[in-house]
Amino acid sequence: MTDDEIIARAESLASRQSTLGELFGVTGEELYGTASLALLLAAHGSMGEARTLMDGLLALSPGDGLLYTIYGEIAHLDGDKPKTSHLLRVSVEMGNLGPAERIRRGELAYWARDFLSARSEIARMDTTDTDPLVKNRREKLVQKLGKVNGN
Repeated sequence: MTDDEIIARAESLASRQSTLGELFGVTGEELYGTASLALLLAAHGSMGEARTLMDGLLALSPGDGLLYTIYGEIAHLDGDKPKTSHLLRVSVEMGNLGPAERIRRGELAYWARDFLSARSEIARMDTTDTDPLVKNRREKLVQKLGKVNGN
C-alpha cells in the first residue's frame, strides 16, 4: 500500500465517510455472524468473550444500531441494567433497525424499567408487519406496558 493510499484511508476514516470495517473489507454478514456468536457465548455464560467480540465489532462499525442492540441483549443476559439502558440509548437514532430489532429493543427497555423507551419503540414499529413472531411479541409488550403506570 502506498503512502497516498494510507493517507486517503485515514482521511476517509477521519471524515466518517467509511468505517474501519469497510476499509478492512468486513461484510455485514461477517459482522452480524460474529455478533450472533457473541450472543450465543453470552447465553452460555461466557460474558467476557462476548463483550470482547462486541467491543471489536463496534470498533469496526461504530454507527450500526443493530450491533448496539445485540450488545444490549448481551448486557441484559449479564444482568447489567445500566449498560443495557446505555447501549439502547446510544442506538436510538441509528439506522438499520427492522421490526424484529425494534421489538427486541422494546423488550430490553421494558426489562431495564425504561418504559418510556419501550413505548417509543412500539410507536416506531410498523403495525402492519405480518411476521407472526414479531406481531405476537409486540402484542405481549403492549399488554405488559398497559399494566405499568407512569413513565
